[in-house]
Amino acid sequence: MVIAECMSTCWRNTKSLPFLFRLFIQGAMVATPILLLFLVLPITEWEVNGRMVSYTELWSSGEGAAAAVSLALAGAGAWGLAARRAESRWLLVISPVAPYIVLAIFSASAPVTLDVIVSAVLTAAVFYFCLFRLRAVRAYLDAELKGSELKGSASNNFSKGDDKMKLSKESNPKLTPLSLEFTADFGLDHVGRRYSPKERVMTLELTRQFLGTSTLGMVGAGHLAKAIALGLLEAGLPKHNLAICHRGSKETDRELSAAGLVERVVDKDIVTRGSRILLYLVRPQDVMAIQGADFRDDGIFISFLAGVPLKNLPVSIADTQRFRVMPSAPDTLRQRNGIAALYPADNPLVREILESLGLRVVALKQESDIHAFTALGPCLPIALTYWEGLGNKSDEAELLDAARKFGLPSYDSILRWAHSVRPRGLSNDEQKRYLTQATTPGGVTDAILAAIRTGMKLPTALERGIERSRELAGE
Repeated sequence: MVIAECMSTCWRNTKSLPFLFRLFIQGAMVATPILLLFLVLPITEWEVNGRMVSYTELWSSGEGAAAAVSLALAGAGAWGLAARRAESRWLLVISPVAPYIVLAIFSASAPVTLDVIVSAVLTAAVFYFCLFRLRAVRAYLDAELKGSELKGSASNNFSKGDDKMKLSKESNPKLTPLSLEFTADFGLDHVGRRYSPKERVMTLELTRQFLGTSTLGMVGAGHLAKAIALGLLEAGLPKHNLAICHRGSKETDRELSAAGLVERVVDKDIVTRGSRILLYLVRPQDVMAIQGADFRDDGIFISFLAGVPLKNLPVSIADTQRFRVMPSAPDTLRQRNGIAALYPADNPLVREILESLGLRVVALKQESDIHAFTALGPCLPIALTYWEGLGNKSDEAELLDAARKFGLPSYDSILRWAHSVRPRGLSNDEQKRYLTQATTPGGVTDAILAAIRTGMKLPTALERGIERSRELAGE
C-alpha cells in the first residue's frame, strides 16, 4: 500500500515537468522495468549488431550486462527524478555511456567504434544540459527543497506534547508574504526571482505531515471545490486524506463522479469531526450550513466565502485557527495561473496549500481589504470577458483610477494578470458556460455582471461588486 502510494505520488509529480520531458520520464519509468524483465528472463531472443543471439550468447558476450546497466540507470534515474531527488539526474546522464564501459570490462569481441562513443557522449551531454540547465527542471526540483525547508522550519511545532499546530510568520521566516499591502509584483516570487506559472511548483509535505491519518475536508462541492480537490490530488495529497460533503444534489453527484471524486463523498458530520483541515466552500448565502457542527480543536478552518468575515462564521474554532481566502475563478486554478488573497497571512501551512494549487498569494494587511481585492482582482477576468463580449472596450486608465480609489496602488500587475488569463474567442454558448461556472448566484461577480446588464460602465460595475461584498459582510 505504501509502495503503491509512493509510486502514485511520483507519477503525479511528473505532471509538473515540461510536456516533452514528462513524456520521456514517464516512458522510462514504465518501459525500463519491462525491458529489464525481458532481458533477465530467458523468454525471447535479442538482436545484437544485426544478428539474432541466444540468451547464453547475449550474456556471455557482455551485451546483456551492458544493456541491463543502461536500463537500470535510466529507470532508477527516471523514478528518482519523479521523486524530485536531484542527485538522480546523474544516473540519467551516465546511462548512455555506462554500457560501453561494461563492454570494455568484458573485452567484447566486437570493438566499439569511435562514432558510437562520440554519439553516447553527445547524448550524455544533452541529458546534462536538459537536467541541470533547464530552468523548468530546476524549478521542479526546487519544490522538494522548499518542501524540506518548510518541513524543517516547522518541525519543532509537531512535538508529542503539543499536537496543536502553532505555525506563524516567526516560526517560518522563509514564507514571508508577497506584500502586506497591495504591492505584489505577480511576476516575482518571494525572493525576487521571475517565474512563469508552470514553474510554480509546491509539494504538500507539511500538509501531509500535519494531517497524518486525518483528512482535509471540504464542505461544498461546486466548481471551485472540484478545481481545488483535483489540484490538491495532483499536487500529491493522498486520496484517502480527502473528504467531501455537499447538500446531496444529484447533479453534483454526477459531476463528482465524472471528476473521479464521488468515492470521497461522506456525511457532513464525518467531514467536520474528522478533518484536521477544513475548507468551507459553500455559497455566501449558505454560511450557516455548518452551524452546530462539531469540529476538532486541533484543526484549522479556511473559509472561501465572499463577503463573510471570519467573525461571522458559525464555528466553534479559535480565532487564531481561522483563515480567509479569496481565490480567482476555477478555470485559473485548473490552469495553475490564479491569484488569491489570504488573511491572516502568517501561516505556512495555509500558504503551502494555496501555492500547491499554483495560486499567487497576496497577503492582506487587514480583513476589510478583501472587498476591493475580490471585485478588482479575482472577479476582473470574468467581468472583462462579459464586458468585451458585448463589444465594449475596457479603459485601463479608468480601472487604475478605480483601484487607487480603493487603496490598490500597484494594481497594474493585477490588471496584467487579468488580461492574461481571461478567455478569448468564445462562442456565445462557451461564454455562457464560462460565466455560469465562474459566478456564484447572489455573489460579488453576479452583482458586477448584473450591473453591466443595467448599462453601468465597467469601473462603476466593479464598484457595485465591492458594495455587494460589503453587504454580504453586513457592513
